[in-house]
Amino acid sequence: GDRFKPSDLSPFLGIQAAALTTVPIFLAGGDATQDKQGHARTDLHSEPIGNIAVQLEGEKSWILVDPSYTPLLRPTIAADGRAFFHSAYDPSELPKILKTLPHYEVLTKPGDALWIPTWFWHRVDYVNDGVSFGASLFHFRPMEYFRNNPLFGALIVPNLTKELAGFKFQ
Repeated sequence: GDRFKPSDLSPFLGIQAAALTTVPIFLAGGDATQDKQGHARTDLHSEPIGNIAVQLEGEKSWILVDPSYTPLLRPTIAADGRAFFHSAYDPSELPKILKTLPHYEVLTKPGDALWIPTWFWHRVDYVNDGVSFGASLFHFRPMEYFRNNPLFGALIVPNLTKELAGFKFQ
């Protein structure tokens, strides 16, 4: 039957859209950061890509903060040389900080998909100790990269270049 084609995404991107998308797989446990109770999580961070996070197994709890609140989150460029920013706040301080900031809280279950716009801050907690398995459709959106946060866009050009060349990756 008729199927969705990459060229359907935008008449301006055409087949290039597929080349700008990567699909990393996320599995809870292993090297993931853990809280004091031993639950896996990914701390609050902001990335230069749009992301559709698809939950395949298990559950994840997401906290999302609009990029307009970036100055209040103490942004710091990733120490490992990858192209993202993380909050310099201690993760245990996040609940107190969120009391003063508008934010979204979302629970994803198997079959759910969540859109995280370019530069949106997000933290991910794996809800239970069972297996959590998900995939993300990372899509580089050049106009949003520069328009939504030109300072961050300029600051991570060296790191982004390394990632695109294959020298740094998750």
